Amino acid sequence: MMMDRPAGTQIFERSDGHSFAYRLLGPKPREGGPTPLVMITGLSAVGLVDWAPLDEDLAKERPVLVFDNRLIGWSTATKEAANKPYTMSDMARDTSDLVVHALSSPSRVAICGFSMGGMIAGELLCLPDRPFEITHAFMTATSAKAAHSDLLSALPQPKSDGSALTDAEKRRVTEEWNRMMYHPAWLEDPANADRFKLRVDTALATRRPMATIQRQLQCIAKYDARKRLVSVPSSTRVLIIHGERDRAVFYSELPHLRKALPHAEVEPLPDRIKQMGHFWYDYDHDWPGVFRRFLEEPKAKL
Repeated sequence: MMMDRPAGTQIFERSDGHSFAYRLLGPKPREGGPTPLVMITGLSAVGLVDWAPLDEDLAKERPVLVFDNRLIGWSTATKEAANKPYTMSDMARDTSDLVVHALSSPSRVAICGFSMGGMIAGELLCLPDRPFEITHAFMTATSAKAAHSDLLSALPQPKSDGSALTDAEKRRVTEEWNRMMYHPAWLEDPANADRFKLRVDTALATRRPMATIQRQLQCIAKYDARKRLVSVPSSTRVLIIHGERDRAVFYSELPHLRKALPHAEVEPLPDRIKQMGHFWYDYDHDWPGVFRRFLEEPKAKL
């Protein structure tokens, strides 16, 4: 059974036929108030629900914008718009348009990009006509180029006879996909069983068309922002978060991102967190404190 649209969901209908579902959490944005945070999620993800509970925790201190990328979750399009090809840069423009609409043309925002969302964030940082300043960027479990990954081995495959998957088969492949997001010790800890089940149940109860996921994969395969990212000014503070046991975006992608963004900082993680997998925000750590420190503390002098 598909879940109902989350409370507070709004729809931004763009003139080109795309409609984007979003939620604005926390205090109302105001000039001089806390910098709004825009959270950009990744491959196959539904931003309205998959950021939980981190988005709600972060919204206790500042406005937080979460949304569904094009053609997934509660974001829809006309048939004509849906059939047009698109790129990672197009998804960055989706995000820019939505920020202007949902936050009433803000002068500045902070962004958090996760996985493919980090690639969208990278393109957003490079947009020449972006109508707002990005003061801070969290680049999490992501890359500056098409990433090396184990994910393709877990993609659901069509059945040889062409029939649809049964409910039991859908659950099995969804569990397999989600297991790729954690390292074995996390999965074996009974304390995490409910969180894992919730991730699987949520994935099964939300609209994640395989056709959209395949198109997102095509965008990832063509992505390489290394030459463009070096133009991001040092006035935009960048924090990288990446676990060493990430199978969706290998940890070996980190040097490429650091080279492209030489002024970026890397979050120093305690030993028990360094070994985290792809879904970093499901690991028991003071993530709101990490965001608060980086957004509010002055930049350290070199």
